[in-house]
Amino acid sequence: MNRASLLLQRLVRARWSTALGCAALVFALSRCIAEDGACGPHQVPSDDETYTCKCDRGYVMDEERGYGCIACKANETDSDGECICKPGYARPDEKSKCEKVEGSVIGSDCSEEQPCTDPNPYCAVSQSPAYCTTQGCSKNDDCPSKWRCDKSGADAFCKKPPAGLGDTCSTSADCGKEAPFCESFMTHTCIINNCATQPSLCPSQLVCCDLSALIGESLCVDNTALANGACPGGSKPVTE
Repeated sequence: MNRASLLLQRLVRARWSTALGCAALVFALSRCIAEDGACGPHQVPSDDETYTCKCDRGYVMDEERGYGCIACKANETDSDGECICKPGYARPDEKSKCEKVEGSVIGSDCSEEQPCTDPNPYCAVSQSPAYCTTQGCSKNDDCPSKWRCDKSGADAFCKKPPAGLGDTCSTSADCGKEAPFCESFMTHTCIINNCATQPSLCPSQLVCCDLSALIGESLCVDNTALANGACPGGSKPVTE
């Protein structure tokens, strides 16, 4: 075989290897740019020199499918790969739509110089930093999703989600004091345990499931994890 033929074969193999690699990346992430520089729908070339695509403005990666880009919903904008509410809009919990807010947004900073106004007129000065919220709650479900009703002081108020709740983890050593248990089987996130004797530890939209017979723990789980109102294993959620 002459030298020209060898060079041709090497070139073909190199291009075929590049094409296979690109195809694998497209299948996994839908971020690979074709040789002609084309990106997928609602994608644009990245600003760096990695020869990848990124979602266009107003779009984020489709986490459910694992590839492609989807548009942010009404009154949302993209920020660091996720859809957030536009300025002047807020959602009471992570599953709600972004709605126009007149006055203080829940969780926004406040002080004596910057007081809170309706619909979140209470400044939780006992927290650091202080933030705007509502008061007068009697139970956790009176508050936004993942928030808790703090009744430890003279004025009950809706308190921000426990620090670290939902953080990614490998072991419980990766989690903090407020969400100390690492659910390392499926979600690999920090959650709240030991709730069987104090179900109020579970924030709004979460319930306490006593799974001690299965894993030796009682855990705060999302309402959506229940099957016909029952916890994994068939037991009923623990209540006050």
